[in-house]
Amino acid sequence: MLASYMGKGQTFDEALADFAEAYADQNQRDHAALMRAVRADNVEAIHVE
Repeated sequence: MLASYMGKGQTFDEALADFAEAYADQNQRDHAALMRAVRADNVEAIHVE
């Protein structure tokens, strides 16, 4: 049903890829900010295996 709605073009595929890349970039920025907060003792981190 969704495939027929979206058609055969690349618009959705490209939008999804752009979103995934932006999400990954944001995740990296968030992790870096978390690590800075941990190193500055603003956040306590507990390592669990």
